[in-house]
Order: sequence, then structure tokens, then C-alpha cells
Amino acid sequence: MIFDLSIKDRSRSVMCKIFLMTKLTFFITLLFITQTFGKTYSQTINLKLHNTSLAEAMRHIQKQSGFAFFLNGEEIGETKVSVDVSKATIDQTMTALLTALPFDWTQKGEIIIIKKSAKKVIHSKEREANATMGMQQRLIRGRVSDGDGLALAGVTVSVKGFAVGTKTDDNGTFQLRLPEKAQMLVFSLLGFETQEIAIKGQSNIKVTLLTAISDLEEVVVVGYGTQKKSDLTGAVTRIDASKFETQSATSVTEYLSGTVAGIATNQGTGAAGGGSMEIRGANSLKAGTDPLIVLDGVIYNGALQDINPFDIANIDVLQDASSAAVYGSRAASGVIIVTTKRGNSEEPKITLSTMTGLATTSNDYKPFDAQGYLRYRKDLMQQLAPRSESGFYTNPNQLPAGVSLDQWRGYSNNPNADNNVEWLTRLRLNETEIEGFQQGRAIDWYDKRMQQGIRHNYDIAFSGKASKVNYYLSTGYTNNEGVIYGDQIKTWRTRLNLEGDVARFLKVGINAQFASTDNSSVPAGGINRLSPYGSFTEEDGTLKRFPHDDPSFPNPFLDAYYKDQYLRNNRLFATFYAELKLPFGFKYRASFQNRLEMTKDYNFWPVTTMEGGVNRQNGFGNRVDQHVYEWMVDNILTWSKRFNKHGFDFTFLANAEKLQIQRSEQENENFGPNGNLSWHGLQYGSNPVLLNDDMVRTGDALMLRMNYNYDERYLFTVSWRRDGFSAFGQNHSRGFFPSAAFAWRLSQEHFFNVSWIDDLKMRFSWGVNGNRDVPTYAALANLSRNPYFDGTNIVVGLTNSTMANPNLKWEGTEAYNVGIDLTALNGKFTASIDAYKGTTKDLLLDRKLPKIIGFDMVTTNLGELSNRGINATIGGQLLSKERINWRSSLVFSLNRNRINRLWGDMIEETINGETVRREVPDYANQWFPGEAIDRVWDYRMQGIWQEEDAEAAAQYGLRPGEYRAEDINGDGAYRQFDDKVFLGWREPRYTFGWRNDFNLLKHFDLSLFLRADLGHIGAREDFNHSSSNIYDRANTLDIPYWTPENRSNKYPRLNVNYRLYEGGINLYESRSFLRLQDVSLGYRVPQDVIKKLSIDQLRVFVSARNLLTVSSWSGWDPESINDPMPKIFTLGLNASF
Repeated sequence: MIFDLSIKDRSRSVMCKIFLMTKLTFFITLLFITQTFGKTYSQTINLKLHNTSLAEAMRHIQKQSGFAFFLNGEEIGETKVSVDVSKATIDQTMTALLTALPFDWTQKGEIIIIKKSAKKVIHSKEREANATMGMQQRLIRGRVSDGDGLALAGVTVSVKGFAVGTKTDDNGTFQLRLPEKAQMLVFSLLGFETQEIAIKGQSNIKVTLLTAISDLEEVVVVGYGTQKKSDLTGAVTRIDASKFETQSATSVTEYLSGTVAGIATNQGTGAAGGGSMEIRGANSLKAGTDPLIVLDGVIYNGALQDINPFDIANIDVLQDASSAAVYGSRAASGVIIVTTKRGNSEEPKITLSTMTGLATTSNDYKPFDAQGYLRYRKDLMQQLAPRSESGFYTNPNQLPAGVSLDQWRGYSNNPNADNNVEWLTRLRLNETEIEGFQQGRAIDWYDKRMQQGIRHNYDIAFSGKASKVNYYLSTGYTNNEGVIYGDQIKTWRTRLNLEGDVARFLKVGINAQFASTDNSSVPAGGINRLSPYGSFTEEDGTLKRFPHDDPSFPNPFLDAYYKDQYLRNNRLFATFYAELKLPFGFKYRASFQNRLEMTKDYNFWPVTTMEGGVNRQNGFGNRVDQHVYEWMVDNILTWSKRFNKHGFDFTFLANAEKLQIQRSEQENENFGPNGNLSWHGLQYGSNPVLLNDDMVRTGDALMLRMNYNYDERYLFTVSWRRDGFSAFGQNHSRGFFPSAAFAWRLSQEHFFNVSWIDDLKMRFSWGVNGNRDVPTYAALANLSRNPYFDGTNIVVGLTNSTMANPNLKWEGTEAYNVGIDLTALNGKFTASIDAYKGTTKDLLLDRKLPKIIGFDMVTTNLGELSNRGINATIGGQLLSKERINWRSSLVFSLNRNRINRLWGDMIEETINGETVRREVPDYANQWFPGEAIDRVWDYRMQGIWQEEDAEAAAQYGLRPGEYRAEDINGDGAYRQFDDKVFLGWREPRYTFGWRNDFNLLKHFDLSLFLRADLGHIGAREDFNHSSSNIYDRANTLDIPYWTPENRSNKYPRLNVNYRLYEGGINLYESRSFLRLQDVSLGYRVPQDVIKKLSIDQLRVFVSARNLLTVSSWSGWDPESINDPMPKIFTLGLNASF
């Protein structure tokens, strides 16, 4: 049945048209009813027509398929077409017919509607070619894949200038009969860049489609649902996992480092990797600022490192208050939504990834070696015990001119017969050190501690679609060594995503992951203060407890060699869900999440260790067992409907959760000969101790959200959430978190006529989020052990240790966001800029109390903090040629925070004759009202006192070579409350990330990622230990300290008198850096090479992480400060079958 809605008689009355439309509505309704209960329609079509009207072609299709057609527009039915398809689906057939025509088609059930297209323009020459196309056609075949070589299904393949086309099947293959004069094929698919390929007589063609830079139709994940990117009203960033295939990172944090505007990360330096992460800076002083993690649509409270990057399909970051407000009390620090992979191929598919690498230190930052140590001791002793005799502390074999050996020996009343022994005795080396020198036995502690860590990572996944079941099963093993001896971690990660259609209206599934981590290895300790002269082992081969027989310097390898540690974590997270389609456009989803964690932390220190043989007697052991069980239930009801230009989307959530932690600890010591049983026999010690710590907390929530879309131009979002949490006081156990957002797509307005802009959208949002990161029993009066003597025995009693606060409540962060999104030049350029400001009130703080009250402190709500900043992301395709493609993206972030109010304690001060009232700072935590959280308050360094400044230095009791700080009030003394000033900030003021991806010569890919953190400072605390009581016997880092011969203006002399700097003094350096964080070069093996091995895709690559760092920081690394940042080199392979 074919209905032609072309009404050529313009004189027909309005009533006539209404009558006609009424009849057509009746027929459409009748067709829907009959086809709902009717037969199953044919799924394949065979059609070969030449220069035939479109209406006639529709009749042929109707006979074979049973579909009904409505032709809506003038002269549609008379349009001439030619087509040749065999065993084609209705989708392929319609594509072949209409690709080169100015018509669009949509399917409503078993009815196909054809109407004029508002976007497609076919020139008259092309129409003429379509109408006169000859039947002398030849066949062309081919395969279309993505950048990874994976087959792309549903790609539209059309002949440019002709109404001929088809679509690729599930294997990415196609075949098409070409018109006689065909010269160009056009390949297009949503989310990929359209390509035109010259035929040039080819009969078999292979095409690779590249992912589009920006696709406004892309669906991103938001809280409890999804939205088209073009419909977003909040600040949401999507990261497709395919962008990170060139990186060798093994954790989510490493992937996000520097790649998303607004996310600040610090890389982990150990074998486990990881690190810390914040979104839009800190908005709390004591409560946690880690972002909320959502995994496959549900809140995830497990360990982030348990999520295998190999399993990730995409990551969505919700940054503004409106986007995150649907998570209420959990979302003040932003939300990261991780979506894992699903089966997407009708055929079973195997995906494999292997990586082998090497971790090395980024620089050699080490203590003095054997020769340097003796030179250091000479200079140190000249400071500690100055001697006027020339060359008193000098090597007798290197005496200064004019000093004879006899004269040198005469400096001592009873010199040792051995000149070297005499010299080393003057340097205060002990007998063991002297013996080591005489025997030429020196220990290179740096070489023993540092290692080249071997890294292995293997992942394999099985996925596909079978009947009505979608499945994805993966398993992965990671074995990483760090750059420090003994630092190693092993992890097994397994994931199962399974989903099936039980009925037309019911879908059920499970998403489960299991992770087992073995972190039982023990890294070596610090080495900076150890003398190189001594013995690493005893004569029997065991480690020497004190290498140079000084009890202040134990062997840092004792625990790494002898401690028996068993540290295992087994974690299971599983979500069971069901989705039900209801009448009138409603959908209901119920999910039940379970998280089970079991930790075993067993340790035994034998008598050969410091803990088991010195601090404790005859061995010490403990066992900690912790069991965590958490469940959460989400009930989500959604309704979506569109009425002409009005689109509505409602989401309602009811949530409940419960967390239980059971922790038991046992310890014992003095095992005697029973120590050989290690932690297996703790009962055989003589001083047992038992500890238990159990915890239960609960929560619930209700949430309602509405999205309204008017004509794809005006977008509104409003949400409301009410949370309850048992950790807060009984008077404020519930919180209310609203939000609202508006977006305006200017590019959709009729008056907007800028041809080079594809889409332009402005966004405004407001919302309130909460922070509930507070100890479970913070609002209650806690109990602690209080042993007492009852006159006969010691009895263990209980006493209140903390004060209850029934009014304890959530921190609340109210935030505003304004943003703009731009897509231009046919998607080749994108930009997104956001400015935000937030205020956090009722900060969760521990307030100290006067002793007369009987409690030390109480957890309460005090103070106020503000936070503001700018995030920007720009990207584009800078070069697109047949043999080279270059894409680039740049992210920039700026964040500023300020403590508006703190404890509320006020004082009056007289400054320049005026009385000023201000709030008292918290000097212990370095919190200053009116300043940033990370503000550095210390003496301002002016260099080092030189010898010509001796008289001025003496006014402060100092000597040349000591720190020269600014004396603010000029009173001749360094007093912290008078002379300390604000110097800078501990966190970066500006962050940049610049990523460049190249596709070269069809088969090579090159990726470069640079990251910069700028504008912050850090203290070099490793220089400031001369006030220690073991300073005169300790080694130190190899730094160019001040001497009369080396007049450094940065590093002080040895033996600085720190006591004259009230409150201590620190040497600060800039921590700004520019880092080439990731470099990768890959080669994709051509299809004609690997197809013989039944391999769909094969890529080999080499990569380097932290390859180059440019910074003035003189320590280990400006990001990690006092720990070595590893360089990681990796060789890898990715394959799919």
C-alpha cells in the first residue's frame, strides 16, 4: 500500500485537507493494528531496476517485504531511480535507493515514510546521471574497518553522483554494482569521518574510517541515564578509551592524568602506580576531596585500581554542580563515570593485549659515595670542631703546600701509627668504618636500593552476541616491580558483563568484577644517612643489623630480607539488574549491588629485624583480618516523550544502602624458639593482645530529575535529591540538594547564519552538593579503653573519649557554572570553556576543646571555603591527507580557593596605628582565613650569608654559610609571628595538557602527550636535618653545600643553627615542570598479511612514560617531591580474532 501525500491542487480547501488527513490517520492506525498481530515480514529483498519511478520501486519492495510506504512531498513518486541489490535488508535497499537523492526516510513499525530532506542537496547533473545510468555495471567488493582494524558494520557505501549504495554487514564487508561512469565511492558512518575513495579500476577495496573529532549526536553517560552530547546542559567531558590504546598505563588515574581540563592528578611512584586525583580543586579542609566513582551506572565504593583499563569503553567526567547533583551528598568533589565494554559483534570475538616493560629511575639523586663521604666529613668536622692548624682534617697523602707529614702528625698529642687511621679518627669514623676503608670495602647503598623494575601486563577478553544474549568476559594479570628493591605488586582482575532479553519487554543482566592483589613484598628503607664504609653482611652471609656498628643506623634491607609479610586483598563487586519496558513510554530499572572485600594483613618480624629483635623481644607478629560487605539498591523509573517541538525526560530514583566492616587484630611478642612458626603461630608468644573494630552505617536517597528540550534550541534540567546518612547527628541526618541548568544552542536559531560554525551552545548551571566523608561515629560519644586498679587487680574499664554532637550535618557546596561549547569547520575544530565558582559551608572539622570540659575535641560544622576557576579544552584536526593525519587537543585549568572563615576566634591588632580585627589562623594546620588552603607561610629567603656579611649575620647569632632570611620588623631576630610571610602555593596555579596523535603511512601511529604543572613551590626538607642529634655521624645527600671555597647562595653550610629560626626554616624551590609524559609508536600489520592467520587486527607498539622532564627542581621529581619518579619503557601487542 502506497500513499502519496503530494497535494498539487493548491486550491483545495482547508477542510478538504483536514478530511484527507483524518482518513490517512485512520488508515495508519488500522495498519499498525493489523501489522501488530499480523505476519512476520520478509527480511531480504532482491531488486534490479533501471530508470524506474520511485513509486514503482516501492511497489516491488512492498510485494517482497510487506512494508507500506508513504511518499510525503511533490514529485517524489515520479523520481527516476536505478538499483541492483541482492538478498538485501530493507535498510540496505532504502540506502541504495535514496543515498544520492534529496530524500530522507524513516521507519515507523512496518511503515516507511519518505519525505524531502532539509539537509541533502543533489545537483541537477547528478539527477540526470541517476536517470540515464546504464545497466552495464561491474561488481566491487570491500571491507571497512576502524582505526584499530576492527570491522565496522552499518557503514553507508554510496557511488558519488548516482543513486546507488549499500551498507556493510557485521563483518564490515560490502559488495556493490557500479554504474558505467562511476569514479568515486563515499563511506560514511555516525561517529566517523566521511571518506571519498577513488575507484581507479579496483575490484576489491579496503577502507579505514577515522573517529570523528566531534559528534554532536554522540551519547554520553550522565547520572542515572544518558543524553546526546548536543542536549547536555552541564559540564560533562567524554573520554573514549580508544584514545588511550597507545598508552602503557595500568590504572584509571594514569589515564586521566593531564588529559581532562579540571582534573588534577599526582602520579604514583611505586609498583602499584595509581596516585591521587581531584576535580576542580579542593573544596574541603578535612573531609575527603576524592571524586565519586560510578561504574556501569551504579555508585562504586571499591578500589579504583580494581577497574582494569583494558575493560573500559569510555569515561564521562561530571564537573559542575548541576551534572553531579543527582548524586547529592556524594558529589561535592565531582563524579567520574566509567562504562565498561560489551559484546558488539554477532561473531565471537577474542581481544588480546600484552605489555612487557622496564621501569628505571628518572635521575640519580643519591647520597655521597665513598670518596665524597670523606670529603663531606672533612668539611663537617671543620664546622663542628674547627681547628686552626692547616690541613688538620686533610688526607695525609694530599696535604696542602707548606705542611709536612711530621707537622701534620704533630697536631695530635698521641697520633696513631697508621697515618690513614689517624686521619679517619680525626674525621670521627668508627672502627668498622676505618676497617672498611683499609680493606677497600665500600657499600654503594644507592646501587643496592635502586633496581630496574620488570613489568608484565596480560589481558584477554571474549565477547559477542548470541541470540538475545550480549556477553563480555575478560581476565588480566599484572606483575609490576618498582624502582626500589622489594617493591612489587601482583594483581589478577576478571570481569563479566552479561545481558539478555528474557522477553520483548524485559532485559536482565549482571556486571561483575573480581580483583585479587598480592602486595606481600617489602621495599627497602631509606639510605641517605648511611655511611658507605661498613659491612652489608656478616661472615655467615646474613645481613648485618648495623652495617657500620652504629645503633642509630640500622640496615635498611632487614625488613625486605627477613620480614614475613602476607598482604592479600580479594574484592568482588557485582551488580544484578533488570530493565522493564512499561506502557506509555515508562521504563523501570532495578539494580542490586554487592561489594565484598576480604583483607588479610599478616606480619612477622623475627629477631633478625629491628622490630622483632630490638624494639620488641624475641620476635613480634600481628594478624589483621578485615571483612567489608556493602549492598546498595537502586530503583529507577524513567519517562521520555516528545510532543512536536517539546521533549520531556523524567528520572526518579529511590536508593538504599548499608555498609558493614568487621576488623579483628591480634598481636604477640617474645616467641623464643617458636618464632620459626612466624604469623602462623601467634599463640606461642608471651604477651598477646586482641583488638576489634566493627562498624555499620546506612543511607538512603530520593531523587527526581526533569530534562526539557524545546526545538533542540532551549534545554533545561532541574533536579532534586534528598539524602539520609547515619553518620550525622540525629537532628540533621538528612540533607537536601537541588540543582538547575539551562543551555541555549544559538546555532539552531533562525537568525544565526555563520556558515563555518556547526554548533554553538551556551550553558548556565547552579546546584548544591554535599560531602559526607566523615567517620562513621563522629556524631556519637565514642568509648575507649581505660585500665584502672580496683585495689586488687587491674581492670579494663571504658570511658568517653569524644564528645557527641547531635547537630553534626553535611558540608554543603553551592556552585555556579557558565560554559560555552563550539564545534566548527565541519567538526574539525572543537572548543569548550567553563568558568565556575563555589562556596562550601558548614565545613566538617575537629574542634579542640578546653580541658575543663573533659574531652579533647568534637567533630562539628564550622567555617567557609570558596573555590573558583576556569577549564578550557580545544581540539582539532590539523592535517588530513591520504598518508598522514594529525589531531591535536589542548586542555588548560586554573583553580583558586580561599578560606573565608575558620574557627571564628577573633583578635584585635594594631597595624600602622590602626586597630584591625581579624580571625586567628590555625598555625598547626597552616590554615589562614583570607588565604588559599595550600598557602605557604614561612621565612622569605634572601640567599646565604657570605663571609663579607659576617658582621651582619652575627647580629642574628649566625655565621657565614647559614640561611639569610628577611627580617620583616628589623628587630635583629627571626620570630615566626613577626617575620614569616606568604611565599607561594603548594598546588599548581595552572595546568596544561597537550596531546598529539598522528596516523602515518596508513599503518603507523604516533602519539605524543605533554603535561605541564606551573606556579607552585615545595620545601626541600632533605636539606634540613642538621639539628638532629645524630647529624655528626650521618651521611647526607650529595649537594653542593656552602663552604668558604664554594660560596653557594642557595645551599647552606653544614651544621646550620636552626634553633635561631623560630618555628623552623625551609628551603623552597619551584615545582613547575613540563613533562613529556607519554610517547608511543605503533604499527598496524596490514590485513592482507594477517588474514591468513585468521587475525582481524594486529598492532605492535613501543612506548615510554615520563621520558623527559624540564624543571628547576633539584630533588627526585617536582611531582613526587621526595620519591623517585620512574621512567617506564614498554613493548606491547594488541590483537583481535
